[in-house]
Amino acid sequence: MSLYSGVDFFQLAERHSEAVAIVKALQQRLLREGHSDAQDSLANAIAREKDMRAALVEWKPRSNNEAQLKLLYLAQYLFATKSSLSDREMAVIMNSIAHLSTK
Repeated sequence: MSLYSGVDFFQLAERHSEAVAIVKALQQRLLREGHSDAQDSLANAIAREKDMRAALVEWKPRSNNEAQLKLLYLAQYLFATKSSLSDREMAVIMNSIAHLSTK
């Protein structure tokens, strides 16, 4: 079970969005300045973003509306960062919304 299972989706999305912005800022700083302290900070920021992304992937929506918010947020994130999800992450996402599917 996720450490963030009781946390509201919007709180998770906000924390993740902040983590993504910090990673981007530190990457730009590292490119400009090349300092080793920026490199250490970047490694920590990447780990934080990864943790927050995992929390979002694992988060289980309580309604179809929450499921749509989750999927839209993740799609926007993937588009904005030009990244992708692993097969495992996709399976976890599908499992997290499976209880909401209608027949």
